[in-house]
Amino acid sequence: MENKSKRTGWYIHFNARDTVGASKKIDAQLKAFNRYFDVVEKDIKLKSRKRIANIFALLPLGSLTWNYTSLYKDEIPDFVYVRKILTDRKFYKFCKYVKKRRPDCKIIVEIHTWPYDRIKSKVLGDVFLFKDKYYNSKKTNKLVDRYVTYSDDNTIFGVQTIIVKNGTDVDSIKIRASREKSNKTINLIWVAFFGVQHGVERVIYGLKEYYANENKSNLEDVQLHMIGDGSVISQIKEMVKNYGLESKVHFYGYKYGDELDKLYDMCDIGLSIFGFYKAGVNRSSALKVREYLAKGLPVVSGCKEDAFDGVNSDYFLEYPNDDSIIDMTKVVEFYHRIYDNKSQECVVKEIREFAKKTVDMETAMKPVFDYCIE
Repeated sequence: MENKSKRTGWYIHFNARDTVGASKKIDAQLKAFNRYFDVVEKDIKLKSRKRIANIFALLPLGSLTWNYTSLYKDEIPDFVYVRKILTDRKFYKFCKYVKKRRPDCKIIVEIHTWPYDRIKSKVLGDVFLFKDKYYNSKKTNKLVDRYVTYSDDNTIFGVQTIIVKNGTDVDSIKIRASREKSNKTINLIWVAFFGVQHGVERVIYGLKEYYANENKSNLEDVQLHMIGDGSVISQIKEMVKNYGLESKVHFYGYKYGDELDKLYDMCDIGLSIFGFYKAGVNRSSALKVREYLAKGLPVVSGCKEDAFDGVNSDYFLEYPNDDSIIDMTKVVEFYHRIYDNKSQECVVKEIREFAKKTVDMETAMKPVFDYCIE
């Protein structure tokens, strides 16, 4: 990409560094942006978390108490990149202010999940979603220049989109260590904050059926290593216990750094998401898949993964995006197609190179960078 000038930008997010995954993504995006532009991070905090403030925010003209003060003090840059929050009057007024002060400033808003209004929420969430839809479809869409989406939508709220893939900083992720191939054990790793959308039950049912095979002596030992927590973990643990799979499914809770790297080193395949059909979503752009690929792991998913769009990869196995049980014999066959004819070192190297070409943040964000330079 030609660097015509060191243009200036703001990277705005709303207290998004509270989670490790989001913080990593912000760091990767900022690193990629600053290869071409002078971009300043703007972390907007809430002024108040008091209950009364949230009640006022529900009113038609009310807004959450995000502190925009610093944004009104500084000189408006060439472009503003915003990690989407639910839009309200305050955000609309900020966009209006930017365009009034500098009409040529490009306002670019990233929507991480679309359509997000299909996600079930509580009553308060529904009120904010209603206001968000009103402001986006009637007001803010007249000020936003582009929405960035991981979906296939060419327009959102009547505004042209920039379609991108989720990305990661591949170089910052430690490649997994090569080891000797196990004769009878296949280790699957699943790293997530496990919710209903992960469809964990499909995999657990699949393991139950796999080990219920009458010819058990010929079965290879499939082990599932689940790293993370989430709303469905207690339910999944109960299923594992009821089906007698305690020796096959292992729960580790959250792991980071060297501990997580060691778990990656012992595993052969990464699992993505198997319940997107519940939300009417057909395509995943999961950050965890980027980490799997950067580590050098093949991927199994229950829906399309945008990391493999337009690519006929030997390192991706896709199951239907529905509630069908995951057939573990196909995972076993997938494992052998990959590892029987190549050394693990070769497999890891090839997948890492694929990650660098397809899901490295600089590659993933190129359409946005091109638009900022136009």
